[in-house]
Amino acid sequence: MAEEENKEAAGEEIVVKKSGNSQVMIMMVLCIAVILLTPFAVIYTLRVFDGAEQAEVSNNINTVEYQEVTLEGINVNIGRSSGQHIIAVDVTLHITKGDTMRALFEDPADGVKSLKKVFFAKVIDILRTKVMEDLEGSASIKKKLEKDVLLTLNAVKNELAPEIQGQVIRVYFSKYILQ
Repeated sequence: MAEEENKEAAGEEIVVKKSGNSQVMIMMVLCIAVILLTPFAVIYTLRVFDGAEQAEVSNNINTVEYQEVTLEGINVNIGRSSGQHIIAVDVTLHITKGDTMRALFEDPADGVKSLKKVFFAKVIDILRTKVMEDLEGSASIKKKLEKDVLLTLNAVKNELAPEIQGQVIRVYFSKYILQ
């Protein structure tokens, strides 16, 4: 009788272990599937939204006439580098056409409002808060930096010169040197 109880107990344990192993296997397969499929889902989502933004921006550029201005000679110490690394950039901007809009990016003249120094300061503020890892690398990092500059310059223009019609349409770096 003691032998039967041992066999039954041993049989129950085996059944429990098999049932537990199958649940563990199912969970492992699901975890592996999630781990493998997540990057593909993220990449797909980023491409979908990035494509929509690019189409929107290209439509704006094609339908709106623009002029080009450049903020040249911006040199900034990179954050947390103790002055050992700098970034030197020239920022080229596409802005809506108009003499008053262009004057915002030029040296001040008699009676004409200029925000050139403010724009320089804002670009410097954006760049000096970045660390080396934020500035070197892929094109997507550079595009994000361009978008940050675009949004900041438009916000400054709308805050300090709301009476002037126009905006910054596109930003790109015509010179981009990390040292």
